Amino acid sequence: MSRINKIGRGIVKHIVDTTALNTLANPIFGALEVFKYDMSDNVSFNSRVFGSVLGYCGTAYIISMGRTISRKLFNIRETSNEIVQFIHDGVGIATFNAFFCPIMYNCSGETDKEKIVTGTLTAMAVSLVSGGFFGYGLDAFRDLSGVYKNKRIEESFEKLSKSIETFGDFMGAYRNDRTPKSMKELTKIAEQRPNYFSGLFFISDRVKECAEKYTNMGRKTKMGIAGLIISASIGINAGIYALTPDKFDWNKTKQTKNIEEIINK
Repeated sequence: MSRINKIGRGIVKHIVDTTALNTLANPIFGALEVFKYDMSDNVSFNSRVFGSVLGYCGTAYIISMGRTISRKLFNIRETSNEIVQFIHDGVGIATFNAFFCPIMYNCSGETDKEKIVTGTLTAMAVSLVSGGFFGYGLDAFRDLSGVYKNKRIEESFEKLSKSIETFGDFMGAYRNDRTPKSMKELTKIAEQRPNYFSGLFFISDRVKECAEKYTNMGRKTKMGIAGLIISASIGINAGIYALTPDKFDWNKTKQTKNIEEIINK
């Protein structure tokens, strides 16, 4: 029975991971393909569907499993420095796209080699920058869906709050010509916080409150948030294909087009 539960849990985790990656990646790469690479909306749509289906068939599992193995190899944990985690995920997803994108574009009907190369290189460049957010999104979706509790989300809120507060303390001390030489001295100066940096401390307190609310949030609420994010992603994708250059001429209004049609007749 435990083995069946383990298999079922693995399938659920795979579906959640794939949905997370598709939700985050499709709007970004769909917009790039249509507005930057000059691909037709049909090719772009096919590539998004092709990539999504392959994700559920196993490619997302390769990304997830490779990420897990790599994190263990480099001793990266949920509580590790966020910059390290972002760089790790960015490099990992960029490497995957170097192999996957040419296959995806070819199978989606794109025959222009230059567009395929451009699309692949751009996808790699975008992945280096946005891959960290994909990794964060992956961890967030696992936590929101209840697959397993992930400390990274709570930790990131707390770290952000502390960073904003420390920055405010440092800037306040600098403004008073009392540049601290150590964290102990900074803490001492922080007791006399200047009013002109109160905005930073207000933001820090709000971030801390968000961390507490997220910690105490129920499972249904978290799943509702995940559902809203997925719905927003689908809506953005629909908007992208509704406003593609081959369907919408940005340089002409509807009234101008009607006048041209009358003249041509």
